[in-house]
Amino acid sequence: MMLKRACSVAIVTLIAVSAATANAATHIFVVPEGVFGDRAFGDVAGEPLNADVTFTVYPTGATSATVATVPMNAQNFATSPDLLSLSARRASLVVARTTDPSTPSVAMLRQRSGTARDAVTIPSSNLMLGRAFNLPLGDLTGGAALYIGNPNPSDAVVFLQYGNSTAPGGPQTIVGPTSVLKIPLPSTPTQTNLLITVISEFPVVTQAVINHRSIVVLPIGPAQ
Repeated sequence: MMLKRACSVAIVTLIAVSAATANAATHIFVVPEGVFGDRAFGDVAGEPLNADVTFTVYPTGATSATVATVPMNAQNFATSPDLLSLSARRASLVVARTTDPSTPSVAMLRQRSGTARDAVTIPSSNLMLGRAFNLPLGDLTGGAALYIGNPNPSDAVVFLQYGNSTAPGGPQTIVGPTSVLKIPLPSTPTQTNLLITVISEFPVVTQAVINHRSIVVLPIGPAQ
């Protein structure tokens, strides 16, 4: 396993992802913040065997990214180092990319907090990236937060609506380049639809934590 520090400017140039370059061998996802003892791992598998998987981690508020390159084993599987350790336990944007972009891969985010375990499938970036999302909000008694990850070199401008696209929108919110924005969701309204719209040029990824469970929020309509 190779682990190194890289300046954010260089990494932005290397991995900024747009709709045109997203592919089935790249996985872009958010790792929520954690406390001491929490752990998070990205697992990647593919067929046929791919040589390496590179994990690039952008912690919230950091001026540089961490890059870890992990070889796939003989069983076509690679797992990252502890992503929360690499991000100093801050919420982070992670880009996992295999050596061969023409070979599709699958990924999973595994998280541990005390005795609790959680896992969520991370689709490839051509399915995750988008500019419009919606999320049904039911029981929020355990708390909820929305995470928006922007893998692009420019700001993403987003706003939220409850109910439908004709409802009044909230204030516009900016998600900085290669960063994550956490939006705590209030306990009400419930039994409603939450719409997330990006009005800037590049697509983003969206995840949520509801009642302590991670959820991937997929785009509305065709994949970006």
